Amino acid sequence: RLHVARWRVGLAGRGARVRSVAELCERRTRVVQREVGASSQKAFASALAAEGVSRQPGPLASGHVEAARHVAYGAAAGVTMEPAAAQLGLAFTSFEEHAAELWIDARWRDHPAVEPLGSVLRSAAFQRRVGLVGGYDVTDCGALRGGA
Repeated sequence: RLHVARWRVGLAGRGARVRSVAELCERRTRVVQREVGASSQKAFASALAAEGVSRQPGPLASGHVEAARHVAYGAAAGVTMEPAAAQLGLAFTSFEEHAAELWIDARWRDHPAVEPLGSVLRSAAFQRRVGLVGGYDVTDCGALRGGA
């Protein structure tokens, strides 16, 4: 496995801070959400469950950027990832940290392209480009993790 990046998922909001999940639930605030299978939506569902709430009203967004745009255009809060919130200048509060890894099947570990791929991921140029987006932690990008 080659590590790529980590990022946080949570709630985006306008202004200086994002209301807490408890406050959103108490006020029955409409929250722009993601589809049921999205990892960020699962993190939101866990945060709701911790408050003893099973559902929260709100429209669905097809992706992180769309959820953040809804907030930028007036929604109270949206389930998204920090990079999307940062790109639109929104406040953000985190539920969880997620990570991306490239998994290489055991049959292909000795393929001549594996090492150059790791080199690209470890390169300063690649990491600078990812850094332009904002919100991604590329510490250890390209590092080899234990096999599966």
